[in-house]
Amino acid sequence: MKLRSLLPAALLLLCASVRAQNMSAIDAYLQLTDALKQNVMPAPAKWTAFFTAPAQYAYIAGGLLDSAKLKADMQLVYMPSNKPRLDTLHLDDQQQYHLQYKQEEPLIRASLAEMKRLGVRDSIKKMLFPYLPERLRKDSLLPVQYLFFAGFQDSRGLPGSAMNDMLLTARLNRIKYAVAMAHEALHSIILMDFTHRTQQKRGIQSNEFGLFQFLSNLSQEGIADLIDKQYWIMPGSPCLQDMQEMNQDETRFAPGCVRQLDTLLRQCWEKKTVDVTYEDLFSSGKYAAWGGHIPGRYMVQLIRKKGLLPRLIARADDPTALIEIYQQATGGKGFSKESILFLQELRKC
Repeated sequence: MKLRSLLPAALLLLCASVRAQNMSAIDAYLQLTDALKQNVMPAPAKWTAFFTAPAQYAYIAGGLLDSAKLKADMQLVYMPSNKPRLDTLHLDDQQQYHLQYKQEEPLIRASLAEMKRLGVRDSIKKMLFPYLPERLRKDSLLPVQYLFFAGFQDSRGLPGSAMNDMLLTARLNRIKYAVAMAHEALHSIILMDFTHRTQQKRGIQSNEFGLFQFLSNLSQEGIADLIDKQYWIMPGSPCLQDMQEMNQDETRFAPGCVRQLDTLLRQCWEKKTVDVTYEDLFSSGKYAAWGGHIPGRYMVQLIRKKGLLPRLIARADDPTALIEIYQQATGGKGFSKESILFLQELRKC
């Protein structure tokens, strides 16, 4: 699973007021497949219920999924009358993922029933709260957990909501129940707090905000990975290959990303301005990879090795904390004096 950056800001609209789990999208998906497997075309209202279920709609509105393609692909994969055609086609990635849903439907239904019966809140809290600042360890801040068809192995945390592909969730639940949800819940809570706090910064400029957001992302990924990445490498993990690739890339790229970030911050200090956008920080490939897991995880691992993890967790809501505490972990050798001075000035905005 190649981890991706956050959805466009427009998708924040899916945040709901009910603090719970929402399975309406995956329930609607399974109702459609029940009919399609009988060679019955579902009523238009059934399709509408699926397309407009909160997380499903978010991915459609954000351009990650297309409703017409979803409908056509589901008919192709699930209707027995289409099997001769299905067997002769070279399926694209999304069609193959529908096929995986079909093949692993017993696992999906069993995992879904388990989550409905047991809930996920207590399991999430047990894994999540040790990695949050004490002031954010509140039930009221736990996000709505959405389960839906993402079209690929994906899960994302946004302010007030966590979106989880059902098949990925079911596969990971076999190894550690609700672990993917706990990871995304950390993103959701920190992002909600970050958004609220930065809105109060009157003097902050657009690129400064983007830099804050980027640094917060590195910190979030590094800390959240302490929750779930230990399970990614276990036998039977659907993410084992991705974890192996990430480990290789971390060895190759993380130290260079840190050096490039130091160069950038030092230049910002010298110029007294931030002249790089949030998008450039991610897309350039110089400062981060894997959506911020590199170098975030690399930096947090060193911080933990040096016994400084409690300091970072206490300031997990502070975008500058990762670099400042990493600096302590390296004995003052991780970043230049100018970079640290710039972050201190930026925090005053």
